[in-house]
Amino acid sequence: MENRAPIDQADLERQNPSISNNSFEQAIVDFARTLADCKPRRTDFYIPARLKQLMDFFQECYEYFDESTKTTVTVSQTAEWIMDNFYVVEQAIRQIEEDLPHDYYDRLPKTQEVWARIYTLA
Repeated sequence: MENRAPIDQADLERQNPSISNNSFEQAIVDFARTLADCKPRRTDFYIPARLKQLMDFFQECYEYFDESTKTTVTVSQTAEWIMDNFYVVEQAIRQIEEDLPHDYYDRLPKTQEVWARIYTLA
């Protein structure tokens, strides 16, 4: 991942002369207006189901690699990593389940398209 310092307005205009200060500010204002009507809405909360799918997948990987280590002499780096760090994956999934309960997700402001506002900002 690349670390970059924020680009100031002069650098931005040098890189893309078609972006003027006014149009850049206008784009920000328009985006803010779009998000202004966000409010909490009840929506489908797909994260628990997705976490279960991920946990099932990693569990199957672990079991597969565990069996393959018993039958083969050499093991791939991926297999070694899963075998050594499976507890980290389990712990991360458990932490997400604890820290993001359904009622918290329902309280997040949502856009008209029913996305959590934070997704749009990210």
